[in-house]
Amino acid sequence: MNGVEIIDPRTDKEWDSFVKGQEHATVCHHSLWAEFLTTTFSHMKPFYFVITDSNRNVTSGIPLFFVRSKLTGNRLVSVPFASVCVPLVSNSEEYELLLSSIIGFLEEVKCSYLEFRVRGDFEFLLKSLLKQHCNAKSHILYLDRDIDSIFSSLHKTSIQQRVKRAQREGMIVRKAFTENEIKIFYNLLVHQRKNRFGLPPH
Repeated sequence: MNGVEIIDPRTDKEWDSFVKGQEHATVCHHSLWAEFLTTTFSHMKPFYFVITDSNRNVTSGIPLFFVRSKLTGNRLVSVPFASVCVPLVSNSEEYELLLSSIIGFLEEVKCSYLEFRVRGDFEFLLKSLLKQHCNAKSHILYLDRDIDSIFSSLHKTSIQQRVKRAQREGMIVRKAFTENEIKIFYNLLVHQRKNRFGLPPH
């Protein structure tokens, strides 16, 4: 195991190869998420802390973004606009080594705080210096059963009734492939958020 490096996942191809083999990786770990965030928001920059082997293959890593804000102060987040983005580590030794480097970097760039977005069962959380704060709720639907079992476990009025109504009225769900189809979906989203909830679109 080598020391800790900081990489940019947009240019370092080893990161996505590593992510592909990780059980707890999500779309938010992928380099395209980093590309999307940095292209869209100029005040965010990725700093991915990794440990590599002798062949420079990534063996563990924690994706972080430096977020500059006059309102809330500078901070390191893993990662913006992700409900959950757990550190991809396999043992406490790797986690502590990465965390130690991150804390040093935190002081160097004068960040006010560090935020990991993990599930409550993240096994290394309680063994570290970090404090646990529950200020968000995530809903997880496990897809390890047949579709009828999954459907019967959903809420009867808020989900099951609405699905059955959509089926009765002939609603068709399909994948969108063209830019025009994405625009139609986005316009519906904007209309729904603005008129029903009074919220700006994502």
